[in-house]
Amino acid sequence: MAAAVFPRRCCSRWRKERISPLQVMLWGAAGLASLLTVAASLKPEPEPVRSHVVELSGSNWSLLLQGQWMVEFYAPWCPVCQQMELAWEAFARNSKELELSVGKVDVTQEPGVSGHFLVTTLPTIYHAKDGVFRRYRGSKTLEDLESYILERKWESVEPVAGWKSPTSLMMYGMAGLFHLSGWIRQIHNYFTGTLGIHIWVSYAIFILATLLIGLILALVRKWFYTLKARCKKMGIMY
Repeated sequence: MAAAVFPRRCCSRWRKERISPLQVMLWGAAGLASLLTVAASLKPEPEPVRSHVVELSGSNWSLLLQGQWMVEFYAPWCPVCQQMELAWEAFARNSKELELSVGKVDVTQEPGVSGHFLVTTLPTIYHAKDGVFRRYRGSKTLEDLESYILERKWESVEPVAGWKSPTSLMMYGMAGLFHLSGWIRQIHNYFTGTLGIHIWVSYAIFILATLLIGLILALVRKWFYTLKARCKKMGIMY
């Protein structure tokens, strides 16, 4: 008797509160969805795939002077660089079997390093063997990259001339110019992006700064030669 009364009371309660069976089903589905969401959030996130490509920068690019390397100069916005990214990563995974190291340099972040190699096109690839550099001009496929090493094709390529070598005094000066250009670009982006200065106003600021620096250097040069002439006139060695 009590068992028969319970369903009637429940049904009468649903009728009084106007709760339909459809609402009960929706509440149950919502509760189940919440439980699934919580369960999914408790799952450990998969670990990011570790890259085998060595990121080279101004602080560690001298690693290229020891052992055998293949290094790519790239930019994130470069379409060709993006297309060969998977092949370059696969090439790096096989680096132990090929007995070499595989690196890359982001020219947008490391203009000084790209200056050492006088990089003007992207992507640019160099082969390095104990500090001797050769420009790789072959196909960017994995098969051609591996055959370049396995068949020692790099031996038939003319090494970079001494005055163009990344370790030469001239290339150190070029690296300084590249680094300066990157610094100027960052300031220009700060003026136009962060401060909202018009692009032509930013150009005008750099022109005025260049003229001011030139004027200061000219005054310093004039002062130096004037001082030197006075010292010579007074018999003082300078």
